Parts: sequence; structure tokens; C-alpha cells
Amino acid sequence: MPESLPLPAAEKCASAPECIYVMGAQEIRPVKIGRSADPGVRVRRLQTGFPFQLHVLWADRGDSHLEVALQREFKVYRTFGREWFGFGDLDPVAVVSAAASRLDPTLAEARRRKVEADREAVEMRRAIRQGRVIRNLPGAPTSGNTSRSRSPR
Repeated sequence: MPESLPLPAAEKCASAPECIYVMGAQEIRPVKIGRSADPGVRVRRLQTGFPFQLHVLWADRGDSHLEVALQREFKVYRTFGREWFGFGDLDPVAVVSAAASRLDPTLAEARRRKVEADREAVEMRRAIRQGRVIRNLPGAPTSGNTSRSRSPR
């Protein structure tokens, strides 16, 4: 596994002031749920003195309120400290990402908008390849007014 963030997580965290992350190692089951402005740097700092290679398994934008809400949500899975959790046979990434979407509706809305935008982009590329006329696109000129207006001199 790479030491850097998985690409989707890197994209989400690049534009956010802080990210919520799930960090863990292949050799052990407990994972850390935490918050950082740069989860990649955080994993490197925690790696010092840790006997297994740590990786960011999941990350998304989030603040201290979401971090605390997730840690409360999973308190029954807490193994030691406030931030380490053992989910047993459950997939920690699936469990935490679903809870994050439920606890922070802005995450769910942002994902919905991204899926919608991706769907529109695919349709647009398909229409262009097929030579269909694309209408009603934001910023596209209307069929009756395609000339540029001149500014007065």
C-alpha cells in the first residue's frame, strides 16, 4: 500500500481545511479515527515508534464536531485511548464512511452533487461523440444569440 493518501481521499482533502480519516495497518485490526489538516503527514508522525506500517484507509472533509460524533458513535468498539477502535469482522472504512454521511449531511449532499456532476459529464461526452446538439448547458450561448457583444468605445 502507498504511504500517501488514496487518490479519492487526496482530492477531497486537498480543498478542505481539515479531514477526518481512518488509519490502520494490515497486520492488526484496530484503526484510528482522527482529524488532521493533512492526514498523510499525520500518518508519518504516528508511524514513529509504531511496529507496523500505517496507512490512511479512508479520508473525507470534516471538522472536530464530526470527529467527536464518530468517536461517540463507535465508543463500544473503542480498544484503547479515545481514537483507536476494533471493529472485529466489520469493514471499518464502510462503517465509518456510512456513519460520517449520516452524521454530517453536508458530506452526503456533496457526494450526491458529485455523482450528479459526473453523470452529466459522461452524458455530455457521449453527446459530443455522437454529434448531438447540446442545449441548456450553463454558460452555453443560446441558439439565437451566438455573437459577441461589442463594448462601447
